[in-house]
Amino acid sequence: MPRSEVNNRTFPLEANGTFTGLAESTATGVAISVSVLVPTACTLTIQQSYDKVTWFINEQYPITANAHKTVQQAVGLEYFRVILHNDGITQTFCHLISTLSTSLTQNVNIRNLEAARDTVDISGNIGVNNFPAVQVISGTVAVSSQPALSYLTDNVAVATMPAITGTVAVSSQPYLSYLTDNVAVATMPAITGTVAVSSQPPLSYLTDNIAVATQPALTFATDKVDATGSAVTISTALPAGANRIGEVITREDPASASNLTSINTISQQIKATPGSLMNFTAFNDGNAISYVKIYNSLTATSADTPIVTFPIRHDSALNTINTHNLQFSTGICVRATAGYAANDNTAPNGSTSIVAFYNGLL
Repeated sequence: MPRSEVNNRTFPLEANGTFTGLAESTATGVAISVSVLVPTACTLTIQQSYDKVTWFINEQYPITANAHKTVQQAVGLEYFRVILHNDGITQTFCHLISTLSTSLTQNVNIRNLEAARDTVDISGNIGVNNFPAVQVISGTVAVSSQPALSYLTDNVAVATMPAITGTVAVSSQPYLSYLTDNVAVATMPAITGTVAVSSQPPLSYLTDNIAVATQPALTFATDKVDATGSAVTISTALPAGANRIGEVITREDPASASNLTSINTISQQIKATPGSLMNFTAFNDGNAISYVKIYNSLTATSADTPIVTFPIRHDSALNTINTHNLQFSTGICVRATAGYAANDNTAPNGSTSIVAFYNGLL
């Protein structure tokens, strides 16, 4: 774990004073580790650059007074430096130590990890709010405080649902909403006993195909459903148009991938409709930096202004860029040039290729 030579501070900072380290190579590590202990509230900034001039990566961390804190940032560019700003009065001591680590153990963004280089041991509590639509869960799952059933996606098999007997009270049950894709209920077992549904709210927002072969007659008149009790067969899917309540929700989750090779000054289209760009991996086999320019349009030239430009390292380097679901209202297309300027139309040295991951939702 090499210790930094020019990004350490052991002398107190004056009130509102700032320490700025010097550009230092990241070649000997995969993560930048910074340890801080100060008597005043401070702001720590870790910056990264490919040329020691323009700092493309800037991440800030709040530092609490008299509370030791260590932060890590994955290496993304060739150089780094550390900035510490004193937000309070003159300090009595200052402890700031920077090192380059051979492993990344905290503040991990798993979207930027490479299987051939990085391994991560995750323990403790894990947030699952952003799990993909289909996820295998094993073990014991507590659902005592489960909210109303919502957003069921993909196929849900209920053909083996056991029979329900006795008295079932559903008068205060929240309504079932947002059932998407196919839900098979044709073989639902019989319900016996007394079932109270007198105050059940209306069923709403049913989208896509739902098999209801044994459902009693339904009349689609405004928002009313007439259940006469006489069984009929509805053999086809719900028709489109006025007989469908709500709107059909379409999802691309997880994101689709677009493979583009040898992009150059002529724009290449990733997506012909609105959506979000999650991230992309770029490969540059030339001997100079190339610049990938991304546009909110279907095609683009040097006369158009990109919404974002990324420098791509050279000499067969793989570059993984996380765009944090960057949104595009028209479409997504890209160009590659040898210069950073928006109107540059110089072809890059060698070949620049990308694999882009996008989402159909804004």
